[in-house]
Amino acid sequence: MRPQSIALIASINLLASTTASALPDQCIEGPSRSEPCPNLIYKRVDEISTGLADDKGIICLCLTDFKPLLKQPESEQERINQEMQLQQMEALYNIEADRLLELARY
Repeated sequence: MRPQSIALIASINLLASTTASALPDQCIEGPSRSEPCPNLIYKRVDEISTGLADDKGIICLCLTDFKPLLKQPESEQERINQEMQLQQMEALYNIEADRLLELARY
């Protein structure tokens, strides 16, 4: 293998490990999620008080789990389901429901 190739591979590995370590370990997602989230977003937050943001104020959210919660409910049952899911997430992540929804909006 040529020296340039070895240097390029080493640079890519270093960049990948630096980028991965700069992201939060845990993402905020729906309590029933068992599969990896297909639509993760990373956001900078002003305060790091949630405990889920890293030391740079970056927080990870599964946007897929928030999309149904951000739309206007079409029925009373849908409104109740939204409230129940938000209450579960509020308890799970120790973040108020309004703050969770605010984080999910972009």
